[in-house]
Amino acid sequence: MFYYCDVTVFFVKQSENWLQNVLDLCVKLSPVDFLFGITSFSKLHLLNYIILQAKYFIYRSHKKHDIFFLNFLKDLKSAAILENVKQK
Repeated sequence: MFYYCDVTVFFVKQSENWLQNVLDLCVKLSPVDFLFGITSFSKLHLLNYIILQAKYFIYRSHKKHDIFFLNFLKDLKSAAILENVKQK
């Protein structure tokens, strides 16, 4: 399962740190949470959106061995902007 790959584990840890430092969301993502989403959390939709984007980023980047967290943040920002434009 790709969750247990060293690169993915490191990526998830960076994500948890970013969620804590930037969004003030203290969360530890278990393999089940990461694979299937979170069902009980105050910011449920936001967190599951970020997890979904992270999984898509890992999927797209794994063949290039280019799974860098800062690149993910750029992609996340672009995706959020597109979602915002779609909703207008």
